[in-house]
Amino acid sequence: MTPPRTEESLLAENAELRERLEIAEETLRAIRNGEVDALIVESSSGPQVFILQTTDADSNRFRSDILGKVSDAVIAVDENYHVIYLNAAAERQYDVTASQALGAPLAEIHKVRWANAEEAAAARRALEETGQWLGRSIHVKRDGSTLDVESSVSRLLAADGTPAGQLAVIRDITERSAAEEALRENQARLRWTLESASIGDWELDLATGTSRRSLLHDQIFGYREGGADWQVECRITWPNGTIRWVHIHGRVFRESPERPGRMRGVIFDITERKQAEAAIRENEVLFATIIDEAPGGVYVVSDRFRMMRVNPLAKPTFSAAEPVIGRDFAEVMRILWGAEVGGRLIDIFWHTLETGEPYAANRFTAIRDDLREEKSYDWQTRRITLPNGHFGVVCYFSDVTEQWKLEEALRASEQRASDIVQSISDGFITFDLNWRITYLSNRGAEILAPILKTAENVRGKVFWEEFPPTMGTPIEDTFRRAMRDQVATQVEILYEPLGRWFDIRAYPSPTGLSVYFLDISERKETEKELAGQAAALVMADRSKDEFLAMLAHELRNPLAPLRNATEILRASAASPGQREMAQQMMARQIENMSRMIDDLLDVSRINEGKIELHLKPLMLQTVLQGVAAVARPHCARNGQELVVTLPDKPVFVNGDATRLEQLFGNLLTNACKYSGSGSRISLIAQLEPEDRVRIHVRDNGIGMNEDLLPRIFDLFVQSSRSLDRSHGGLGIGLTVASRLVKMHGGSIEAKSDGPGTGAEFIVLLPTHATEVLPNAEPAPVESNRSLRILIVDDNKDAAETMGLLQQLNGHVTRIAHAGPEALALATGFLPDVILLDIGLPGMDGYEVARRIRSIPATKDAFLIALTGYGRDEDKNLAKAAGFDEHLAKPADLNLLKEWFQSRVAS
Repeated sequence: MTPPRTEESLLAENAELRERLEIAEETLRAIRNGEVDALIVESSSGPQVFILQTTDADSNRFRSDILGKVSDAVIAVDENYHVIYLNAAAERQYDVTASQALGAPLAEIHKVRWANAEEAAAARRALEETGQWLGRSIHVKRDGSTLDVESSVSRLLAADGTPAGQLAVIRDITERSAAEEALRENQARLRWTLESASIGDWELDLATGTSRRSLLHDQIFGYREGGADWQVECRITWPNGTIRWVHIHGRVFRESPERPGRMRGVIFDITERKQAEAAIRENEVLFATIIDEAPGGVYVVSDRFRMMRVNPLAKPTFSAAEPVIGRDFAEVMRILWGAEVGGRLIDIFWHTLETGEPYAANRFTAIRDDLREEKSYDWQTRRITLPNGHFGVVCYFSDVTEQWKLEEALRASEQRASDIVQSISDGFITFDLNWRITYLSNRGAEILAPILKTAENVRGKVFWEEFPPTMGTPIEDTFRRAMRDQVATQVEILYEPLGRWFDIRAYPSPTGLSVYFLDISERKETEKELAGQAAALVMADRSKDEFLAMLAHELRNPLAPLRNATEILRASAASPGQREMAQQMMARQIENMSRMIDDLLDVSRINEGKIELHLKPLMLQTVLQGVAAVARPHCARNGQELVVTLPDKPVFVNGDATRLEQLFGNLLTNACKYSGSGSRISLIAQLEPEDRVRIHVRDNGIGMNEDLLPRIFDLFVQSSRSLDRSHGGLGIGLTVASRLVKMHGGSIEAKSDGPGTGAEFIVLLPTHATEVLPNAEPAPVESNRSLRILIVDDNKDAAETMGLLQQLNGHVTRIAHAGPEALALATGFLPDVILLDIGLPGMDGYEVARRIRSIPATKDAFLIALTGYGRDEDKNLAKAAGFDEHLAKPADLNLLKEWFQSRVAS
């Protein structure tokens, strides 16, 4: 049996262990610093000498041997905390072999358990700031057993001075810790025993004549007051300039009330404590900021289960429990939610606090006890470490009551919709985006019963696999087009497996396709003679719907680049080149929008027979060269080559120059749109017998299907030429071109060998027998004289931008937004030119024009009607009211400039 250890033996062993640790640390420090040339190590076989000054390879081997002889565990890790070295003592201490440990994460060898969060933070801070740390901790081995260790950890540096890992010398002081604890217990027990027996102890050093006495000893001799305690915390400055904090605790012992006898004291370095306190304060500020600035409701419950923090967004939720900070959390929950619901919430928070397991609840809905109304929240809990190092629970939440109510209303609406669907006479079936059947109504199941289809046996099946007879039929085309183009589609078809005719309508949605199918067999029997007409009407209706949807799309398209260009012009950082680019972009988009509107108006006018051609002899080469000059820059931007081949002999036609330019411009624009980069576009004119000229517009673009060629000039058909809308346009340019050709007594034909082979449009026009050269127009007169221009428009943006533009052109402008204001300005300003909107509030533009003509001072002003109305009757009304010219919005700025120059010249 091992004899019990005395206090003296425990103290001696403790001192010996400390001395060994200090020697090992000093040895390792000297080795790392290159201060040791040789090392003598005592072993069971006698002293061994290791020479350290040698090659790196030898040095590494010798040092490894030296560290292998050290009795303390030595472990080195790299920057990622993977083990790169451990000595034999470490293998024994942690029950692991080198082959198991090397390259493995340190956490697989042992884990560190700290007494508290402050000690862990202090260790990390010491390593970051000084590269060294010495202290105690608990190591948990792989089998779960623990060691009380004292570690000396140093930063390892690579040859270039960068951090390369850490080296730890680890001493197992489990037995020493137990001995120290036993010593403390013995000392405490002895002190308690002495005090209980009123025994004072003392010690006299005979050599020095000094003594040590306990407080009770002095009190026994009558010094009842003992000593006066005093404490102070202050900063001191080390010789190297470092600021440190110390705590001084002293006591003065008096032999009599008048005479002090001695003073004892202790001093503590509390720098780390002060730094920790400062860090805690900083953490508390950061913690408060994070909570208060969170985008949703946030509150924190402390380890004592009290409300610790509530951010501003969460405060209204707790108004019934104010003051809430510091209040018992369980009490708050019962106030808000009542005993039952509040009890469940309390249990959830306790569980998170005790186990660290988070909790999340979506659409948590219950009646608030304080509000007496149903509320819904999304919320979650997480355990966090508070600034004081203790655990707490944070709750993030958001009030989703309104959203929940909307969802409930939506569910009710869906139920009503389902009831309606079940009650209608149509069959109803839905697919998801992968063509899987998601729903079949009762009526739909009744219709499909003869082919053994039920809601249960078709749900989840792919439609094409469940109904294979639909493949390759108009049903497939209808469904796929609806899904692809996101447009409503409809088809009437005989479904062979049932032997019945159905009217099938497909409606796309973001989640798939909804299909109504109505048995129309009886109707078909009675309407056979009208089938052709009905099909044509259905086709026209569908084309109209597609066109209207496409029209809305195309009219919105220019808005995005216009808005972007506006923002570029507003940006102060935009360069002159970027501003020029934005201006060019705006001009292009405005031109595109104007062209689309003109095309629409032209179709309407042509259909109503309201377009009049101003025919006169024209040289065809001049018209085609002008059209090519306009188209060539656009082709160049697309990387396309435009080749023009014209007869050497002048060819004359009797035509309207503007409309012929529109005709061939549409054909060239069409070719440019449907030809990719690097393609070739040809404009060729050839004389034909019988006084005719043939003009070819040919491209090698995407081409056309054969079935499209007979209908390519019909209204709205061209919009289907391409599967996407990447080419833009309204798809009515060819319709306009075809009708203009016929108005000139000619014909037009489209050719293509199929998709990918390009297309060709051939125009035949009659030639004009008389060769009349066009009169040369005089060059416009340039002048620097400015005009006085009055701009009248109730659209303030339009008026102000037009005014600014004319100011930049050197003119003097005034702006009015209503008729009376315009008349008042005109009499004082005496404008040379008046740009007058027709659709003014109160007094329209016609009335304003008549009054301006009746005032002597303004009757000779050049009066221009600027309006969105561009019909012939609108122009006639403007002329009757006294306008000199009529200009449709957006204004043709080049035409305005010509008119202004003519006024200057006159």
